[in-house]
Amino acid sequence: MEHILKIFCSGADQDQLTDSYETIERYDGFMLIKVDEDQIEEIARRYPVEDITDLYTIRAGERTIDTSQPRVDTKGKLRTHPDYKGVKRLSPGHHHHLVQFIGPIKEAWLAEVKKMGGEPRAPFEAFSYIICGDDKALAGITGLPFVRWVGHLRHDDRVAPSVVTHIGRKAGDVTSELPRTRVLPGVYTVEFFDKADMKAAQSNIKDIGFEILEQASQTNALVIRDPKTGKGRAKRIRELSAVHGVRFIHERSVKRTSNDVAARIMGTSSTLGDPGLGLSGAGEVIAVCDTGLDTGDPQNI
Repeated sequence: MEHILKIFCSGADQDQLTDSYETIERYDGFMLIKVDEDQIEEIARRYPVEDITDLYTIRAGERTIDTSQPRVDTKGKLRTHPDYKGVKRLSPGHHHHLVQFIGPIKEAWLAEVKKMGGEPRAPFEAFSYIICGDDKALAGITGLPFVRWVGHLRHDDRVAPSVVTHIGRKAGDVTSELPRTRVLPGVYTVEFFDKADMKAAQSNIKDIGFEILEQASQTNALVIRDPKTGKGRAKRIRELSAVHGVRFIHERSVKRTSNDVAARIMGTSSTLGDPGLGLSGAGEVIAVCDTGLDTGDPQNI
């Protein structure tokens, strides 16, 4: 099995490794090379090494995309891919795609993407970037030597799992997977790539059947409400996710101020309230070391 290693070295050391191994890319303080598994130990004896093979797997929505198989080939043609099974071909025009590069992204690479007609919209994980472009731009981008993989950012990947899980949420159901959080049934936050996308999308959102309640200040997001209930909501959410410029959709929630979890974890429940111990804390000097918000996870306390 081949592995991709990040070797921390520079200068002459990089020159020497380039002569001996397949080099993927060189950087100022490290380089990326491709080696067989039985070569790793020998290299690790000479240089600090990190095996980054697993970092080339893209997680999008609830899917894990295998980028070792092409979705769009180097000629810009669509190929069958297990993670796009049953997905319809996109209509002509500009769409948002995941473009994975061969390593940590260089500004020069994004500049070349722009020359091909692609518009970098937002960084993604696994050395990827969300790029907007049409078929012509995509054909040019896939042929760039530093591009490893290209595939459409599927519309269903832009919908939070909780939206799908609770698509039939009743009016009185305000439960959430997060502690001390109240969900507003039928109300969603829709994030966009930029304000221009948000503005252009509003008429489409209304046509689908949603009401626009609020434009979140200082953000590229709208708060919307679905006035209808029933099975049709799933269809409306799918249509919403396909509106150009939509980046992510999640249920609207209200945080409730509360901080009683840490006390239970520390075992101080016997002194809370009025346990009859005559303890009030009056006259005591205390120090509090607060590392951040209490999420309810003991590891974050």
